[in-house]
Parts: sequence; C-alpha cells; structure tokens
Amino acid sequence: NSVSMSESLSNSVSMSESMSNSVSMSESLSNSVSMSESMSNSVSMSESMSNSVSMSESMSNSVSMSESLSNSVSMSESLSNSVSMSESLSNSVSMSESMSNSVSMSESMSNSVSMSESMSNSVSMSESLSNSVSMSESLSNSVSMSESMSNSVSMSESMSNSVSMSESLSNSVSMSESMSNSVSMSESLSNSVSMSESLSNSVSMSESMSNSVSMSESLSNSVSMSESISNSVSMSESLSNSVSMSESMSNSVSMSESMSNSVSMSESLSNSVSMSESMSNSVSMSESMSNSVSMSESMSNSVSMSESMSNS
Repeated sequence: NSVSMSESLSNSVSMSESMSNSVSMSESLSNSVSMSESMSNSVSMSESMSNSVSMSESMSNSVSMSESLSNSVSMSESLSNSVSMSESLSNSVSMSESMSNSVSMSESMSNSVSMSESMSNSVSMSESLSNSVSMSESLSNSVSMSESMSNSVSMSESMSNSVSMSESLSNSVSMSESMSNSVSMSESLSNSVSMSESLSNSVSMSESMSNSVSMSESLSNSVSMSESISNSVSMSESLSNSVSMSESMSNSVSMSESMSNSVSMSESLSNSVSMSESMSNSVSMSESMSNSVSMSESMSNSVSMSESMSNS
C-alpha cells in the first residue's frame, strides 16, 4: 500500500540499485501505484537483484505509468520475479507513453515483463507520438504491444545513419531496424571494428536520431568491444553525433566488460561520450565483477563514467 512518485524537470539523473527485496526509483511491491515522469533531458535508472521493482513498477494489483515529454531515457533491469519499466506481474495495467524522442527499455531474466508487458491477466500498452523507441523482451508468456502515431519503431530503431548490433548465444532477442542508411549486426562507419558478444540471456538495444552509433561502435579508426558473460543489458541512446556504451571518437580503444548481472546505460545529448569512452588517443576500461550498475549522462561535449586517461 505504498505510492511512489518521482519527477524531474530538467537535466536530472536518478539512479537507485538494490541487492534483494528492494524497491528502486519509484516502485512498490504490492497494492501500489508508481509514477515516474520527466519534463526534459532526464535519465532514470534502477536495478535490483531479486524480488525487486525498478523504475515505476509493481508486483501485484498495481498500476504503473511512466511518461516523458522530451528526451527522456528510462531503464530498469531485474534478475528474478521483477517488473521493469512500467509493468506488472498479475492483474496489473501498464502504460508507457512518450511525446518525442524517448527511449524505454526493460529486461528481466524470469517471470518478468519488460517495457509495457504483463504475465497474466494484464494489459500492456506502449504508445509514442513521434520518434520513439519501445523495446520489450521476455523469456516466457509475455505480451508486448507498441503502437505509434508517426515514425516510430519498436525494438531497436534508428532514424538515420545509425548502427545497431546485438548478438547472443542463447535465449536472447536481437532486432535492429533503421529508417535509412543503417547497418545492423557488426558494422562500422570508417576504419572501425565493433564487437558485441554475450554468452547467455543478453539483450542489446541501440537507438539513435542522427549519425550516431550505439552498443559497441566507433566513428573513425577506433576499436570498441563490449562483452558480457551472463545476464547483461546494454543500452545507449544519443540524439546527435554521440556515441554511447563502449565507444571511441578517434584513435581510441574502449572496453567495457561485466562478469554477471551488470547494467550499463549512457545517454548523451550532443557530442558526448558516455560509459567507457575516450575522445582522442585515450584508452578507457570499465569493468565490474557482479551486480554493478553504471550510468553516465552528459549534456554537451562531456565524458562520463570511466573515461579517458589523457587528452579527453
């Protein structure tokens, strides 16, 4: 019987993580209502290990709503019996809507609902008005519905000159779709090498508006590698000329690796690099052993969360 609400007006970052039986960033366990809204340029991330609810979610008889007006990113990930990013387990209603340029991603291992989906007797709706991306992935008995008014793509979408790559060995869902001049599954723009590999239960999503590459990519003469052993989720979203999640601008090497149950999210607005990246002639490495959450958000020409040694 709890109510959790978190809202941000501009340029706010919210992160909460918990190990077990925790509630993170606007969430409740039972008979709760969770709402998380942002006005502009806000990032919200919550991650939990077990029996947790992250980023506007509830376990039972709950209603979850997550809405953003402009340029908001919401990500929630849980390992078991969790609900992420506007979702519920039973007799719940989940709605996630965005006005413009919003990205929503949620991934769970078992008995989870991701990005507006439910397990049983639930209704899930995800709608966007313009240039929105919706991704939902579940292992069993999940329902995913996303509708858009204009120019929206669900499950990894890019507008122009974007690259999306996700590769997994088992129980993974990989889909990348772009409007124009995009390459999916191992692609580089110029003299670059991009590799993203996962062993089991990995989900990779990248969305960009213009001339951006996400999820292990490089722009020029760079090498980017992002690997995970198990249960890793990587999401990067950029608006213009930005690279996120293990990426380099020029003559740089970036590596981001996690052992287990790690979540990495980076969002940038303009000419920024986030989550293990370097600007020039730099080497950046960010690694975590277990149950780590990494989030970096930058407004302009900034480097966040594990960045270059020199000249960055």
